[in-house]
Amino acid sequence: MIDWVGVVIATIWIMGLALLLAVVSIAYWSSSATRTSLGHVLAKRSFYVALRVGIVLFGLGMLMGTETWWEKILWGLVTVFFVWEAIATLRIGRQPSEKVD
Repeated sequence: MIDWVGVVIATIWIMGLALLLAVVSIAYWSSSATRTSLGHVLAKRSFYVALRVGIVLFGLGMLMGTETWWEKILWGLVTVFFVWEAIATLRIGRQPSEKVD
């Protein structure tokens, strides 16, 4: 029989990694087209949040796929941190690299 729960869990973390790869690929293309650094492009709000969403998906997949308690705690902390960071960036409405006076 097919383990459908395992398939769904694997799909979540694979989608997270696919999103991370896509974001970095597009940012690399954009940085070469505009002759800016990759770090500067990745610091833009849209790329920044998309990277965090990819990390959250990966973390959720890992969290649901692990069996030991300490792995669940570590992946849970990673996931919660990046969810908080993405939401904070969206709520503030500014670039992550901008300084507040």
